[in-house]
Amino acid sequence: MRRAGLALLLLIGSTGIAEAQQPPIDFAGFGWGVGFAFTDSLRADLVDPEDVSIDEKGVLSVARFNNVGAGMVFESHVTFQVRRTLAVGPYFSVTPDTENLVQAVGLGILFELNRPSLNQVTNRMEPSQVSFNIGVGVNIIFDATLLRPGFYDGAKVPNDQSPTVTRERAVLQLMSTIGF
Repeated sequence: MRRAGLALLLLIGSTGIAEAQQPPIDFAGFGWGVGFAFTDSLRADLVDPEDVSIDEKGVLSVARFNNVGAGMVFESHVTFQVRRTLAVGPYFSVTPDTENLVQAVGLGILFELNRPSLNQVTNRMEPSQVSFNIGVGVNIIFDATLLRPGFYDGAKVPNDQSPTVTRERAVLQLMSTIGF
């Protein structure tokens, strides 16, 4: 009985060592991350429909513009090592939405900061699998509500036109994620 227990212990121990030496899973060279993105339209035209009103004289009034936003983001990237702790490459991001599943997608350049760790198999310092990423790019919002061209806060609005329109809008994206 004692020998069977010792054999089982050796089997479990040797399996654990073999698993530790296996290379990490490779997703065809793609890295993944989750974090937050900040967007800015760089104009005063994105609005919430509830914040837009027309008074009895037909004058447009905007209570608040929504040009700056923040939200959760999922991203995928491919990076190329520049230094031991820095890699740079393109990224693709998706901003989830409660109504349409995807609110926006982004494209840009990602800077991957990681701390090197010792690879037990090769005995060399290599970039770790977990990284802190910073991305700068363009975010395309699919259902952005904005003021119709030629309309602005305080302008007289014709009776037959709505002051807002919904369409795609490209905005600046600054992103910070944790990659794995």
